[in-house]
Amino acid sequence: MRSKYTKALYVFCAFVLVFALNVVPKDRVFAVTCSGTGCNDTDPGTTGCGDSSPSTLAINYPASSMVELRKSGGCKTYWSRITNIDQLGRSFYANATIWPPAYSTSTPGPIAVYTLVYSHQQYKGTGSGTNGFNACGYVSFSYIYGPVPKSASCAPPG
Repeated sequence: MRSKYTKALYVFCAFVLVFALNVVPKDRVFAVTCSGTGCNDTDPGTTGCGDSSPSTLAINYPASSMVELRKSGGCKTYWSRITNIDQLGRSFYANATIWPPAYSTSTPGPIAVYTLVYSHQQYKGTGSGTNGFNACGYVSFSYIYGPVPKSASCAPPG
């Protein structure tokens, strides 16, 4: 008799566990760990600024890369994000640069399609629009020595 109750308890616990794992949000929101100029030259992903409702201005250049100027309203920072969007599924080297002051990140090896590369971020507490920032970058078959110069591969175009 006792084994029936134990079995029922195990089934109930398994049901609760499966339900809980599917109801708990899978997207974690990190607390912001920097503020003001303390955010300069830091990674928006590890500081929580990348999770604080960023807005985006994006261009596709060349056809295999998407360049985005990202802005965090919570941190008041800007950074560049590059995504490999190659339609043929090819892997490329990538570089993401934010101007000014030219924080640049180059990948040590090729990245797969839909992989994201971020530059470090720069604080700009006041102003509106792009505040004079440009996000520059692209993907390439060979290593990209950064920073990427201001050109047509920038959002907004430099």
